[in-house]
Amino acid sequence: MNTADRSVALIDIALRRRFGFIELMPSYKVLINELGIGNVNNEDDAIRMIESWNENDLNDIKKLTVKVLYSINEKIKRVYDRDHQIGHSYFLKLKDYETRDETIKTLKYIWFHEIIPLLQEYFYDSPEKLKDVLSEEFVIVDENSYEFKQMEDFSNEEFLNALKGLIMSRGEQSG
Repeated sequence: MNTADRSVALIDIALRRRFGFIELMPSYKVLINELGIGNVNNEDDAIRMIESWNENDLNDIKKLTVKVLYSINEKIKRVYDRDHQIGHSYFLKLKDYETRDETIKTLKYIWFHEIIPLLQEYFYDSPEKLKDVLSEEFVIVDENSYEFKQMEDFSNEEFLNALKGLIMSRGEQSG
């Protein structure tokens, strides 16, 4: 099949007719266990653990990362759908870093070069929804356009505080 002559939807249908598919949703269990934050046996336990973390726990960069991912995914489910949640695999590389500075540097790279571009693609035509997911900490919305703050705009501590600002506080998540 020549992809230039066919739409992507037709390719998708062709693949779906020929192969089985297994849904893989974000796994907080995998992330918690792999990052060495805890040892949980299932997703429900992982979510209970995440929801129990308070602001003092979020001084641990890896816990903060997991809680921010959980918060963003809850927002995405609310304003878009469950199929566009951000996967846990983006953050698995944080397990390789033990110092605070290395971990923050890697997290900033992931955030600005992988997560924000993904969200930009999801919400290219919905600046208000993008702002709802990312808040004004990372995106400035003006009428029907938006502009992202850049990695260089943040010191390490400013970046961590901006991430903390993304965590929901409207009763959808405790903490």
